[in-house]
Amino acid sequence: MAWPGAYPPDNWHVSSLPLVMRRVRFEGIMLNVAPPMTVSKSQSGASSYRAAQIAHEFDEWAPTYDTGRLASWYRAQALLAFKHLDLPINGRVLDIGCATGWALRCLARRRTDVTGTGIDMSEAMITAAQAASRHLDFQNLQFRQLDWEGTGKIVGPFDVILCLSTLHYFAQPGASLRRMRSLMSENGQLLIVERAVEHSILTRIWDFLHRRVMRDNVTFEPTSRLIALAHEAGFRDVRVLSRVTRIMWKNKLYTSLVLIEARA
Repeated sequence: MAWPGAYPPDNWHVSSLPLVMRRVRFEGIMLNVAPPMTVSKSQSGASSYRAAQIAHEFDEWAPTYDTGRLASWYRAQALLAFKHLDLPINGRVLDIGCATGWALRCLARRRTDVTGTGIDMSEAMITAAQAASRHLDFQNLQFRQLDWEGTGKIVGPFDVILCLSTLHYFAQPGASLRRMRSLMSENGQLLIVERAVEHSILTRIWDFLHRRVMRDNVTFEPTSRLIALAHEAGFRDVRVLSRVTRIMWKNKLYTSLVLIEARA
């Protein structure tokens, strides 16, 4: 999702808080302190409630997503993945968690033969992606509001799937990776960008807060675990292509990222 479109801010949700105040964003982390949306767990079940929470955060973020201080940070992650892109002529690309669709638009400028599909849970993000695509007359791109872990149908196969800072939002990353594998062409390429939690004390702290305090299923898995999950999902040749560990990189205080490739 995005590049970025793919990296939504972390959600701060403490179910015991009766009233949430306005949100605060710190270094790409969203602290949710404001009136929540009107979706109750009893109405829609825990899974759809969680999906609605995430979509709500993205909807609020959409107007400033491409102009905020960290916009260049999100985009840099897509450019990192593009350095290793193995996309055949007339290839098909799926961007999971595309946000405003920047990554696919960037790719479409370089490769007019490519067909791109972007999906995101946020209606506002998808609306922005569609508007930008129409404005630039990218007829080879389409964007859909869809929860990857939901029941929405995606028609493959895809030659490349991008999962840019999105995987940690999946309640069941293993099942999500299996679905990606099922939609890929032979020798298709999956590119994952995630936080390298093993190299970041800050990310380990946020992982603990998400697991133990917020309990919102947001989980930052170590690189070794991500590789294992990809293997279990049926991918082969899973490997680390690149790492970024930098201070004050692209306007972010501290960055620790890993780029993983997997083949279908």
